[in-house]
Amino acid sequence: MEGYRNAMAFPDAHHLLSNLQVPWSILTNGDQGLIHPDMNLFTSDQVNLFKVNQHMYESTWLWAQKSGTPLKSDVIFVSANQWDAIAASWFGFTSCWINRANQSPEQLGARPTCEVTSLSKLATQMDFSS
Repeated sequence: MEGYRNAMAFPDAHHLLSNLQVPWSILTNGDQGLIHPDMNLFTSDQVNLFKVNQHMYESTWLWAQKSGTPLKSDVIFVSANQWDAIAASWFGFTSCWINRANQSPEQLGARPTCEVTSLSKLATQMDFSS
């Protein structure tokens, strides 16, 4: 647990998130008490479910709609876990798997919308300006 409390973000994460021109949030299976971001946070302990249950993604979708996002496919869901990105795609989000370690794809019968090795590469593929 101490490792989670002291985890450092990848340098490209801070750069991308601090320069985003669109609303963003975090959706996590982590405990709300372990995460102290100063942004919108949706955790499994808020709904007593875990990802890949669609209700987890639904909470983020409701927030996105209130933030002015008209279509599910306009939500860009980014995850370091391929299974999570695939589940977000099944829900209707555009998804991206950040595959930093160049792992082999899981055999789930589906793929995320995109796959990149870093957030900086994601930024060059997607338009986050509007």
